[in-house]
Amino acid sequence: MTALGFVVLAVAGTLLRAATAQRFNTPAWPWGTLGVNVLGSFALGLLVGADNPVLTAVGVGGLGSLTTLSTLAVELTSLARTRAIAYAAASLTLGLAAAAGGLAISA
Repeated sequence: MTALGFVVLAVAGTLLRAATAQRFNTPAWPWGTLGVNVLGSFALGLLVGADNPVLTAVGVGGLGSLTTLSTLAVELTSLARTRAIAYAAASLTLGLAAAAGGLAISA
């Protein structure tokens, strides 16, 4: 059951990320990717302490495919240098804050 949940949630996360990026990313700033990365960080914070099958299916499958480092890396290379630095800082700061918020709620 965990394997099926993993696959279904991985496909859903990938499709959601792609649709969000297509709808909200602009050449000047990848708003969609930033949004799903922050949301995914928050959700992963909520999952801390979850049972292993849930963590595997939801955390690794669904949220892992929703929030991908490779997408962030590609977008950083396509932005002008000053925007890339700002985007990296925003992604890191907002992602850590969202994860901390999720952890605080789940504790």
